[in-house]
Amino acid sequence: MTPAIWLNIVLMLVALLVAVFYLRRDHLREKANEDWVKAFTRYSKSDEFKQRNSYAAQYRKIPDPNDACPRLDRDGFTFEDVAQKAMTILPEFALPPLSIKRAIEPGDQVLLRVLWAKDIPDCDAWVRVTLVQPGDFFTGEIIAVETEEGVPDVSQDVAFTANHIALIDRPGLRPVPN
Repeated sequence: MTPAIWLNIVLMLVALLVAVFYLRRDHLREKANEDWVKAFTRYSKSDEFKQRNSYAAQYRKIPDPNDACPRLDRDGFTFEDVAQKAMTILPEFALPPLSIKRAIEPGDQVLLRVLWAKDIPDCDAWVRVTLVQPGDFFTGEIIAVETEEGVPDVSQDVAFTANHIALIDRPGLRPVPN
């Protein structure tokens, strides 16, 4: 055999190896894509996905035109927008739907998540609703703050929106675990 024949054989083997490499790579990419589609389909049929979509469908950005809600810089604490957070991280209990939040009456107690500006861990606060205002705004009196550490005095009237409400304590309404 002449060197030209050997060269042709080596070139054909290299071309064959390159073809096998690219075919294998394409096959692995297609398989990974199929696995991703299967996983997403399984997730999209899950209760968690449906619950997040439900929260997203009910979420309304509520502006604070009077700047009445507590702010970290002014008041040292604020209330977490649990409705917005629930679209990415499911809460421990299902949030009440917007229709139930709009049916809140003075005297009802609601649970709000308090975020502190100082080195105090975030905690929950029970608030008794004293005034229902148009546009999903409420005013209430903080009656209990659930925290392990000492907390600044917050026994005051506060304003909050329907997006801040995590639970409602009213006879006949029971939280549903996620």
